[in-house]
Amino acid sequence: MGRTERLSAWNEVFALVLLFAGTLLFFALISYTPKDILSWLWFSHVSPANHPAQNFIGPVGAIVAGICYQLIGVFASLLLSTVLLGFGAAKLFYPRLRIVPRIPWIVLFLVSGACLDQAWGISHLLGRKVPVDIQGPGGLIGYSLSDEHRGLLPAALGPVGSVLLVVGVYLTTLILVTGLRPIHLVREMV
Repeated sequence: MGRTERLSAWNEVFALVLLFAGTLLFFALISYTPKDILSWLWFSHVSPANHPAQNFIGPVGAIVAGICYQLIGVFASLLLSTVLLGFGAAKLFYPRLRIVPRIPWIVLFLVSGACLDQAWGISHLLGRKVPVDIQGPGGLIGYSLSDEHRGLLPAALGPVGSVLLVVGVYLTTLILVTGLRPIHLVREMV
């Protein structure tokens, strides 16, 4: 077996792992209930936990979904599963796609998504109920950076400046994560 065939096989395996992880995360997120969290975790407020867990992915899915919701909130957690699914599909069909150089942009994309959710309540607009055990719709990161009263960005830039900065970062990182250039796409369509 040649080097390119081995690389192609590993690319397919990596793509399938990303697709599998994105699917598992999605089902864990949509079926999350705080009552599934085991009592020894710091964000558990119910003792004892549901037995068996109601989460589609079981107690592990509840823990992973709970950690995602705690850190980055509802909208950014769903974005994370979308990113995993999207890059899994892209890697499957475009094996030369390099994901590692995009990781910083993905992280910034998720952080800005958490900030937008905290500032605008995007998860409510999407019809997703915020779990009762998280700091705010944007999780700990969105709350710390974009909360209207206690956030770092509104304190430094004001409410309008902070939202403009977060929207700019979100759109810029969306372009850098996907590699799609809007002006190039418009020129191709015309």
